Amino acid sequence: MGFSIFEREIGKFLETQCCLVVHQIDLRGPRFTIRKTVDYVCCYEDGTFGGIEVKQTKTDSFSFARIREHQRNTLSRIAVTTNGHAFLALNFREKRGPGQAYLIPWSRWLLFRESWLKKSIRRREAEEEFREFALRRKTGGWEKQGSRLI
Repeated sequence: MGFSIFEREIGKFLETQCCLVVHQIDLRGPRFTIRKTVDYVCCYEDGTFGGIEVKQTKTDSFSFARIREHQRNTLSRIAVTTNGHAFLALNFREKRGPGQAYLIPWSRWLLFRESWLKKSIRRREAEEEFREFALRRKTGGWEKQGSRLI
């Protein structure tokens, strides 16, 4: 299974923000499958742990139900139990270009999870709802508005 363009771009972005970045993949064998927990795990300079799940849509809306239960549980454990930094990286891709991207703190998800799980968010709603978490396009990838991720 290949990785999306956005997933690779987020990996490059994380390398500028973290001491250690691990891109997880599913391991498949003839008799087993070990599912990855989230797309990226990382360690920040201050020693805290992080997890990032990357989602991309080529349509005008994103259904939060696409975040699988084991991914939600992992991000919640990172954010709450370990006091780490968990994020959802969300990209509304366009046919001819990168579109809009957001790096949404998982703590925001925890506030609205019940209502978000039952809905989709449209591109225009995301512009308003996640404005403060917008990523800015740069050559070959993305950067955070401001200096550091944490």
